Amino acid sequence: MAGRPPAAVHEQAFYFTSAGRRLFAVLHAPPDPAASRGGWLLCAPFGEERGFAQRTCVEWARALAAAGHWVLRFDVRGYGDSEGLFEEFTPDDHVEDVLAARQELERRAGVRCQGLWGLRLGATLATLAAARGGLEVALALWEPVVSGERYMDGLLRAVMVKEMTNTGRAPRTRDQLREHLAAGGQVIMEGHPVTDAIHRSIAAIDLAAPNAAVHGPAFVAQISARAETKPRRELEKLRAALGDASLELVQAPPPWQQNDEYSGTVRPAALFEATLRWIAQLPAPAALPVHSAPEPLAREWRTADGALERAVSIPAAGGTLRGILHLPAAVDRSRPAVLMVTPGFNCRTARYRLYVRLARELARRGWVALRPDPHGIGDSDGVLDHASVPDLYNAIEDGVFVEDTRAALAFLESELGVGSALLVGLCGGANTSVRVGALDPRVAGIVASELPFLFTPHIGAEETAAPVPVAKAAADHFLRSYVRKLLDPEAWRRFFSMKSDYRSLLASLKVALVRRLWPRRVAADDAWFQERLGPRANLGLVGAFRGCLARRIPVLCLFGATRNSWYFSELWPGFRASAPGAEARVSTKSIQDADPGFSLPGHAREFLDTVLGWADARDRDRAEAPARAQRSA
Repeated sequence: MAGRPPAAVHEQAFYFTSAGRRLFAVLHAPPDPAASRGGWLLCAPFGEERGFAQRTCVEWARALAAAGHWVLRFDVRGYGDSEGLFEEFTPDDHVEDVLAARQELERRAGVRCQGLWGLRLGATLATLAAARGGLEVALALWEPVVSGERYMDGLLRAVMVKEMTNTGRAPRTRDQLREHLAAGGQVIMEGHPVTDAIHRSIAAIDLAAPNAAVHGPAFVAQISARAETKPRRELEKLRAALGDASLELVQAPPPWQQNDEYSGTVRPAALFEATLRWIAQLPAPAALPVHSAPEPLAREWRTADGALERAVSIPAAGGTLRGILHLPAAVDRSRPAVLMVTPGFNCRTARYRLYVRLARELARRGWVALRPDPHGIGDSDGVLDHASVPDLYNAIEDGVFVEDTRAALAFLESELGVGSALLVGLCGGANTSVRVGALDPRVAGIVASELPFLFTPHIGAEETAAPVPVAKAAADHFLRSYVRKLLDPEAWRRFFSMKSDYRSLLASLKVALVRRLWPRRVAADDAWFQERLGPRANLGLVGAFRGCLARRIPVLCLFGATRNSWYFSELWPGFRASAPGAEARVSTKSIQDADPGFSLPGHAREFLDTVLGWADARDRDRAEAPARAQRSA
């Protein structure tokens, strides 16, 4: 597996049905289908772990296909590009989806399914599906969840930590969270609303129980970033319960987590090699009986409200980009489309499926929406060989996805005749959107959410060597928090016991007073912006934002309760000075207490409503422009 990963030689995206719902899938063909060694079905992990591991699943599918196998990967109901909401379905439902997907693999490829692969809870679903369906298949299980109860306890502990971090108060206990679920409430676990039915379904899982026996050989991978010499007890118990199973300890970055390492996480060579070695020694599966050819692949499906969702391929300089096109029941080609620009290394769904929800609501309102993956991300071709996540972020912040975004604009124009678009970008996607808006006349407006004007530092020395100046808004925020604590006896106790952050308090006090008593002249040149942002200033992005203002593009800057909003307010006087009348074209909104991904339902709803309302307002402006021009004439 050393060197470059295999190319996406032949991949077909399509939809199939499970329990009356449409599921998104990609079928990977081997280089020589006639010499295929059978088929493999891939089962992705649960919740946000699926988002982190998505590109790893794609790379693994391509590696398996290059080794001579047909491969099907798919999104279960409520995940990815499939139909439904996350909270509507339980793992019991997803086991049904796995069984339906296995049948679809055999029907489409014309070969027997040799095995099921899964990561984390996906490995658990694969095992449960094999047992429920009585399947004689091999199982390749990467770090499977053996005890559902222990897994849910870990997720509940993460909820408690987040509640304590967000509020500064003691969080709800695990028992209180369970009581909340039992009473019909939801608990947000890493941005995903978990119901009592989901909680109970997962907590009841015990793969090591005697009644979970399966037929066929199994490979279990224990994965850790550091070398381990002793198998974990729960995986030993699972190996014994499975019978014909091997357990291998593999040193690799856990692909279901965000790691500092990037390329080694999305393409963990040691893990790929160990699993492929085990698969290579399996006996070839028996041939399937010959059946009539299946109907053509369904590359699109129509929703209940008449909108259409279509899997599309977009030609670009770096290879084929893949995405989902959302079409309303009636397309108005004079209306701009909405192009969603992926955030960071997240794929076209965005975190917590925020882009999926936005695109579907836009299509219901009559908008065309496109969600593409740039090169090296999601399902698209290409490789991003960045050693670390900060390296990748810096490349995105420097414009690595600009040409991919322009290729998506060209696709909308050539395929649909829609010659303009509103760009919607989160974090790194906001950066890309602004850069494209400064130079492409097809951009009619931009939603820049959590726009970061600072390059991401490498963890450790660079953060210390390149400190960021305290923004006035940050100083004001810090001082307000201290003012609120004046009546809090515990805060005074901390102050006099030398436990307060005196350095931040003094720096904030200095900035707040100096900026008010001796305000500096706004120069609006690079030196002025550099002074306010420090050594990590992204002056290329500053210039692009000024370019958007010069082009008189409407911009909505949307923030959560983050530092990005502080630095935007710090830079706004310079932007305003460089573009007279900018106030009429730039709108800003901060969603109180929201994190950068808008993970809580109320924050996500406010984000969606704000973007939808802003887009509708831009459409009204467009529709009224001829009448205004006629009146002025």
